[in-house]
Amino acid sequence: MKNVIKIIDTHVHIGNKEKCREIVSNSPYKNIYKLYDSINVEALDYINEYTKELDNYFAMPMVFKETNISIANEEILIYANKNRKAIPVLLVPNDDDFDSTLNKMRYNILKEHFLLHLAVDYKKRIKSYQYLSDVNGFLLLHPLSNGVKEYISMLRKNFPNMNIIVAHLGRNGNCDELYTKEMIEFCSMDSKIYSDISTITNLDLIKYAIEHYKVDKILFGSDFPYFQGPIPSIKAQISYLERLELSLEQFEKILYFNAKQIINLVRKQ
Repeated sequence: MKNVIKIIDTHVHIGNKEKCREIVSNSPYKNIYKLYDSINVEALDYINEYTKELDNYFAMPMVFKETNISIANEEILIYANKNRKAIPVLLVPNDDDFDSTLNKMRYNILKEHFLLHLAVDYKKRIKSYQYLSDVNGFLLLHPLSNGVKEYISMLRKNFPNMNIIVAHLGRNGNCDELYTKEMIEFCSMDSKIYSDISTITNLDLIKYAIEHYKVDKILFGSDFPYFQGPIPSIKAQISYLERLELSLEQFEKILYFNAKQIINLVRKQ
């Protein structure tokens, strides 16, 4: 492994193993959304072991159709208060809950996920988007399979200063390579859009993203614990990325410096 000094994982989910196991086992949605079948629930017991090699990590709630946004956000704040490496990324609240959420936010970054935030209902979340635009904050956006380009274009038009991190290089549920490349091409044209490489195991796609976004806009992420089968250690994931044959400077930007810059930008005073 390269002599990398620091690593930030920008996509780590935190949750209670027993609660998650119950949802995954009994949810009426488990045969509808692949997400329910891609969670290594048992790994939630080993979060401390998993993150020990990290300098920081973006900690966000587990997301299911059943998730209560307010409760999930409270649990992440409690977790982050006990774990100094964790940067709490809260779920976007509806406008009715925005003021109370804002008072608790330590960083100007929120996450939107299609299981909880339907694109057609975006007007219920105007306060969050407007706030992030006003303070040059960040929205971590889990990509939609349909209409995502139009949705991102709408967000940019209405909230021009809001930065967006498109998770998973914008891939769809089928991880279609051509679709992902089209999303990379589309998103990389916007100077305020970043992307993380969580769940992307195709090195050619990561190379394609670096060519289009440039290395300054690509973030390392794991999407823990969304792994089918054993979860590779951080060291194993980094070793795999070494096959990209990047310079040490480029490698460190993706693994640490790009995310560190975002943390510095979004930290509330």
